[in-house]
Amino acid sequence: MHYSQSVEILRDYCEYITQPECNSLVIELKHYQDNMPLEYHDADVLVLPLKSLRGVADIPISLLEAYASGLPVIATNIGGIPEIVSNEFLFPLGDSNALADRIIHVLSHNDNPENLRKISLQHSWDIVSRRYLKIFKDVLKETSS
Repeated sequence: MHYSQSVEILRDYCEYITQPECNSLVIELKHYQDNMPLEYHDADVLVLPLKSLRGVADIPISLLEAYASGLPVIATNIGGIPEIVSNEFLFPLGDSNALADRIIHVLSHNDNPENLRKISLQHSWDIVSRRYLKIFKDVLKETSS
């Protein structure tokens, strides 16, 4: 299969999964639960084409797990996700072209996976927990003043 055919298939798939009426995309992760660190390690990118955060935390745990594993994340620009994911990895809700462009960008620049992992590791558990601790301390200072 030629690169252009692969890109066209990817764009068609992104068009399909970003449609508002598409509810059939369900990934069964039960089988992988015990092996998620290995799954994240073996993956090139985690794609979260979420349509809403209804029933999900404002920042999905899978996003944090992927970052903690050093895996780049591409996600819909909704909820608290933009607070964690940098703009170059976000795409607007329903924008299949932007989603495909982000995936193509990450995969085509994967010749330097360490660079992508460095970006992801800016959100490691250690760094994120320090940020939250600082926020909590700042809030406590403000409320006690």
